[in-house]
Amino acid sequence: MGRARRRRGRRAFIAAAAAALAAAALYAGIVSAARSNTGEERGDAVALMNGQPIVLGQLRTYAEVNSLELHDAEAVEQAVEGAAHNKLMQIEAYKRGLTRSVSYDELLADMAAENDRRSQDRAAGKVIYGVPTYSEPIYYSQVMGNLAHSLENALVSEGAIQPTDDNLRRFYAANRDAYARGQDEIKLLVLNVPATEEGQAQLTAIKERYEKGEPFDRLYAEYADGTAGDSGKAGASVTAETLTVDESNAYELSKYQGELYEAAESMAVGDVQVVSDSLDGGMLKLLYCAGRKPAAYLSFEEVKPELTLRYVDREFDGYLETLYRQADIQHIQNDKSILEELQ
Repeated sequence: MGRARRRRGRRAFIAAAAAALAAAALYAGIVSAARSNTGEERGDAVALMNGQPIVLGQLRTYAEVNSLELHDAEAVEQAVEGAAHNKLMQIEAYKRGLTRSVSYDELLADMAAENDRRSQDRAAGKVIYGVPTYSEPIYYSQVMGNLAHSLENALVSEGAIQPTDDNLRRFYAANRDAYARGQDEIKLLVLNVPATEEGQAQLTAIKERYEKGEPFDRLYAEYADGTAGDSGKAGASVTAETLTVDESNAYELSKYQGELYEAAESMAVGDVQVVSDSLDGGMLKLLYCAGRKPAAYLSFEEVKPELTLRYVDREFDGYLETLYRQADIQHIQNDKSILEELQ
């Protein structure tokens, strides 16, 4: 499987939008309706996004989903911005009938109802798919991800995003290296040692000999043919192997030996790198790039399905970011007061 086919798109569902392109009267009606079905008041909010409150609970959940430690003002500011993006995405989705509410309280009520249903199904002996019981972070993440996907599809249907053949071909021409290159064939000479202080010292000594001018293939041959011993060049625990990274094994290497694969991808002929490999019994590996054959580009038709996803994701993020810059953002509490409430 080639590089272009291995790299799956990741939808940035954190990115969201304001209702800036809607007519003012329509937008006011939507916001009024959305506010009427929330139990959230302005006094409970840490910020307002186009009039809609972002409450402390949503801020906590957003931070947990995105592994943000809310211990300082910078982290709080980042969490408020991210939660605001999501609130704007909810508003855009609500305008199109893709969600019944923009309220975090309503989201929690939906989660409670779903958890109750799952509990009843378990009691009745029915199969439960996914988690047995949703936590707030898992449920929030799933809802935001589904909204992003639905809103993206709606924008395509509306024509706001146009993955036409002409647009995709221009995108292909500008991004061939990222999305349309196959897997280079990379030949590696590999020296392995146990992941110990002694092993690290052995690889360091070998690397220093190479950097001082000894040909690596000669150093490698000492271990490949067993002529290296304990007399000063290195220890007998060093073993040698060759490895070729190509289309036949690149996916498995990237999945199970990611550090090795990423190192190989970054190396030019003559480069050396040390990587750890827990899959290979906790070994350290000294990699030497002995050869690299560039891959051919995959044709437009070969990568068109993947390219379409990538193009739509990019346009979606750009569209929503433009709306975010036009949004009415009001900070009700400053970062310091939010931090105090979080304690």
